[in-house]
Amino acid sequence: MTKQWKPGQSGNPKGRPAGAGKVAKLRAALGGNDLEEIIASLVIAAKAGDIAAARLLLDRTIPPLRATDAPIKIDVAGTSLTDQARSILDAITGGNVPVAQGAAMMAALSHLGRIIEIDEMERRLRVLEGNSIHVRANLGGDDDDEL
Repeated sequence: MTKQWKPGQSGNPKGRPAGAGKVAKLRAALGGNDLEEIIASLVIAAKAGDIAAARLLLDRTIPPLRATDAPIKIDVAGTSLTDQARSILDAITGGNVPVAQGAAMMAALSHLGRIIEIDEMERRLRVLEGNSIHVRANLGGDDDDEL
C-alpha cells in the first residue's frame, strides 16, 4: 500500500488559510483599545457586585486552588520493608498520618520492593552468567556457544 501524502505534507494544501476561523476574526475585531475597555468594564462591574463579572475575571486570572497535603514526618523503624510497612500502618491506625497519605506511602514502599527485587535478580543473573563462562572455559567450550 502506497501513501498518498509524504510525511509533513498537507492533505489539503488549498484548505482554509490560517486566521480565517471565527475565533481569529473575533480577536481581530477586538482591537487593543476595545479589549482594554471590555476588561475595564468587567472590573467596574465586578467591583459593583456583579458576581458573573467577578467570576469571569477571577477564573481567567487566578489559578484554581488545589488541596495539598502538609509533609508528615514519621519514624520508620526497622530495616526490612515489612518493618517499614508496619511502621506506616501503625502511624495510620494511630491517627498520625491521614489514610490517603499512608496509602501513598505504602504504594511507594511497594514500588521500592519491586525495584529491590529487580536489582537482586540482575545481580544474580550477572553471577550466573559469570559462572557459566568459567564452566565453559573449564570444559573447553567457546564463550559464544549456548549452554
